[in-house]
Amino acid sequence: MESKSECDLVQQASGQELVKDTAERNAQDMSQGFESRGYKQDIISTADNEAKSLPREQLLVQKQKEEPNSYQLYFVTQYSSEANRIIKGNWDILKSDSSLQF
Repeated sequence: MESKSECDLVQQASGQELVKDTAERNAQDMSQGFESRGYKQDIISTADNEAKSLPREQLLVQKQKEEPNSYQLYFVTQYSSEANRIIKGNWDILKSDSSLQF
């Protein structure tokens, strides 16, 4: 017969496995979602590996929000690898345009 502390350890281990399984499943779902939106597999894998290399506690810490920059420009659109390539390729031209306040 197991002692109470052994039972507690078994329950704790089971709970940790459940959390780990859920986290793995959620990470896989996110990766598939990014892939279906056109993100390259190597970018997804790099981000996934980086996240997995950090301790879970560090990933769950709420980060301090920076004060928004009043001159910051937001460009919101549906993701397109072609649009991303065009904007990055012409970023210097966009920054040099005085009518756009960067």
